[in-house]
This record gives sequence, C-alpha cells and structure tokens, in this order.
Amino acid sequence: MKRRRTLFTFWILILSIGSFLAPIGLSTSGSFAQDLLEVPEDKEPVKKEPAKQEKPAEDKKEADSKTPIPLGRTITVESPLNDVVFGRIKNTALALQNQSIQENRKAFLILEITPGDSPFYQVQGLAKFLTSEAVSNVTTIAWIPKTVTGNNAALALVCNEIIMHPDAELGDLGRGKALDLEEQQSLLSLIQKRTNNKVNGSLVKGLMDPQVPLMLVKIEKENQGVESRVVTRDELSQLQNLGVAISDIETIKEAGFAGTLSGARARGLNILVNQTAKEPLGTRIDI
Repeated sequence: MKRRRTLFTFWILILSIGSFLAPIGLSTSGSFAQDLLEVPEDKEPVKKEPAKQEKPAEDKKEADSKTPIPLGRTITVESPLNDVVFGRIKNTALALQNQSIQENRKAFLILEITPGDSPFYQVQGLAKFLTSEAVSNVTTIAWIPKTVTGNNAALALVCNEIIMHPDAELGDLGRGKALDLEEQQSLLSLIQKRTNNKVNGSLVKGLMDPQVPLMLVKIEKENQGVESRVVTRDELSQLQNLGVAISDIETIKEAGFAGTLSGARARGLNILVNQTAKEPLGTRIDI
C-alpha cells in the first residue's frame, strides 16, 4: 500500500513539564521537539467491511497516540496598557481556554512586553486575570526582546514562563525607588501562586526595592541533593541561625542598586528566565 507522508512541523520549546511555541535561534539547555503528523494519502482500495465492525485495536492505539498540535497566539503589549489592550488579551486568553478544553489541546499565549510605563492598577488587574482559574489551561509566556522596567515588568513576573533576549534586562519595578508597600504586597500575593518556578517572592522583593540585597544560596538537603534558592539577606541570616547546611552563597545584587537582570545573566544563574532567544517567538509550519 502506497503511503505518502506529509510532515507538519510545529516548532515547540520543551520546558520543565510542558512545551511552548519556539523561536528560531533559541539558546537553551533544554531540548527541541517537533510534533509530526503523518497523513496517509493515495491508499489502494480495500475490501468493504461491515458497517458496525470496529477498527482493529492496533489502529485505535496508533490514532490515540497522536499528540494534538498546540494552540498558540501572540499579542504585543503596547504602553501604556489601557482598556483596549487589556480587553484584547482577556478575550484571546478566554478563547484559547475554551478551545483548549473542547479540543483537548495545549494552549499558549505569548505576550511580547514592550518598554514603557503603565498605570499600576491596569497592570495589577491584568496580572490577576492571567493568574486566575479562568485561564488555567493557558500557558502564558512573557517575551522580552528589549529592556523592560517599571510596572510593565510586573506582567512578565506573573507569567508561567519568561523568555528574554540575552542582552535585554528585566526588573527595577520602581524605577530607582521602592514600590509602594501596598503595590508590593499585591504583587507578592500573585507571585506566591508560583506560576513560574524560576521566580520566587525573595527575587521579586529585590526587583521591587533597590535597598533589598539578594543572594543565591545552595542548600544541602539530606538524601535530597542540593537546592538553589534566591534569598534576601534577612532570610539568609534566618537560615544560618537555624543551622541549615549552606554550601555556597553568591551575591546577585547589593543593597542600593536597582534590581535588574539581563537575560544572559539570569539564564546563567538559572533564575527568572526559562530560556533566552535572539529572534521573535512564533510558529513555523513546513508542508
């Protein structure tokens, strides 16, 4: 039986437990994967089978093994963030959520966050929505091709994943000053949901307040290996007072310096970003 194989290639990045739409020229320690769909064509005639006869078990197994191609959308978040942009992101995310559930497909929303400034209440509202159950099936990815500081940076911190250009920087939410206490508490409450395992509350504290120093420590856990964790100086002192075994301490930022990290440095420390890339994110289909 003649079969012609048509390969649909959908570029995907593989992260900790999931995959997402991949750029060309990606720099990553992870692996690439391609979803390949085999479409049989030009089959020879076969004998007609009884209408009620079911497909062989092997054919069913092969069909069930096909992995559906993920859904993906990209939106540029222009500054300042306003009701129009907010609505577009919300509607797109909700549509992806519904389609993901109906078709049992993974869904990804890539937000290209641009430099600029936006009102905190707008950023806060969108951040709450992106971390809500309403879009729990949608993996949100922040794409940072250029340096982003101020309130806009908060959007990236609440996304499931962050991808940055190696030379771009992210952070300094208060633009040289500490965010208001109420704003800090609001953002930290969202970070505590741990939507991104590369971002913890301590790291965010250092990005929100120049006076908060940050360290990367390696904690020896009995029978569990070594854990790398970002901590503040106060948290480091608490760990030391508790007698926690710490094998290494690396300073990320000293007090008095703006909390920003480049994509390359963050990737080297294995914090903040999941990947770095030099090309815009998107999809490519080869037929």
